[in-house]
Amino acid sequence: MPIPKNINQEHIIQAIQKISKEGVPEKRGSTRFSILYEGKHYPPKYVISIANIFANGEELSSSKFSGGEETNKFLSKLGFNIVETTINKAETRFEYSEMNKEVNPHAIIQRKADESLFEVFDKELYDTSRMIQKEFEKEKHKEAWNQWRDIIKKVIEEVAYDFDVIPHRWIIGQRLLQYFWFEIKHKDRRNSASSISFSVNQEQLKVYLEWNRQQSERSVNNLEEHNQWINFITSWVNGYHIDLNKFSFWVVNNNPEPITLNQFINDSRMARLKIQQQQHNDIFSFRVGVIISREDFLRLNNYESKLMEWFIQLKGIYPHTTRNLYNGELGKAVYGDIEAELLEENLHRFEGKVKHYFGKRYERDPINRKHAIEIHGLSCKVCGFNFEKVYGERGKDFIEVHHVKALSSLVEEMLIDPRKDLVPICANCHRMIHRRKDDVLTIEELTTLLKDKNTD
Repeated sequence: MPIPKNINQEHIIQAIQKISKEGVPEKRGSTRFSILYEGKHYPPKYVISIANIFANGEELSSSKFSGGEETNKFLSKLGFNIVETTINKAETRFEYSEMNKEVNPHAIIQRKADESLFEVFDKELYDTSRMIQKEFEKEKHKEAWNQWRDIIKKVIEEVAYDFDVIPHRWIIGQRLLQYFWFEIKHKDRRNSASSISFSVNQEQLKVYLEWNRQQSERSVNNLEEHNQWINFITSWVNGYHIDLNKFSFWVVNNNPEPITLNQFINDSRMARLKIQQQQHNDIFSFRVGVIISREDFLRLNNYESKLMEWFIQLKGIYPHTTRNLYNGELGKAVYGDIEAELLEENLHRFEGKVKHYFGKRYERDPINRKHAIEIHGLSCKVCGFNFEKVYGERGKDFIEVHHVKALSSLVEEMLIDPRKDLVPICANCHRMIHRRKDDVLTIEELTTLLKDKNTD
């Protein structure tokens, strides 16, 4: 029996709240995965069982549906963050009371790289037909390839169960490849040409997001989405604390030299040149990410944690390569409004306040905004203003979205619930809320102010 389809995000949140108060019964804890919600961990399958009380009036027996991938996929589609409860190779596990003391996943892996990771690329000959010990050389090469594959898989599994590692070949015919390449794709987007990639050779390692216009007939990408993604770079930089001088931007064809994101964002002439170089080719392909030399990589004391950090940062922009974000009139309107805001504010600079990063990032995230509008509607929650009623077709599907939590509390990334964290609000009311940086009003305070003014 599948999980009931009428269980929605609100039911899951109600179940989490109930479990938070009453606890997890013996034998209903999770052995591998947990939902990370507001800094605490909850067993996914038990959460589904309890959510069914709010959706269908009774607890769903654990024997009637599967845990693992079925449950995790269901919860992920509702916007919940699924993480591993295993924290090291020895599979040390925490009880939920211990896990809820907020384990920091970035503190888990602390290991220094050594030369053995790169030695396989140091040989002079790669044509095995000319090697005396060709089978031995092949085996060594494959072992090194397996080692890198396992490193990448471990890094990804720590923070993203719903992504797959797709290794590419280590040998073509009789020639051993002089680099290893691993693509990371969401499980629902394996046919997409776009991916997060890890590439390593004798001289350097690259971790980057690659956006391709087309690579196969089944690719879901197109040039329109490509241009949309380029416009989101500056917003992503602000939202994920990207070091502009350590991240690079480059195009693939003809192997032109990469430029730093600092150059791309702040030097419009250089940025236009890069895009023009790409537009003369049949396949549009851009890359954004980190290029680190072999020597610098070997100096890292925690290389796996660093790989994890870079993946998380690139994962932040990966959803913007997904076509279905912009499907339908509402989706296209939401994207267009966000793009207009970015252009108006000229966000071609790095803004240094974490409060602004998280607040603006949550309000501008197209998924968050679209869900908030679907839940709350298109009328201002303070004054009731509706843009379509006043401006007609020009105002259709337009409203700004406000994050109700005080920006002073946004010191780290959090799971956003559009039902309770975001509200639609007209531009005038939004400006009034934020007009005084040291006196930001709540929705209730502005509503009261407006009512008092109208009764004078």
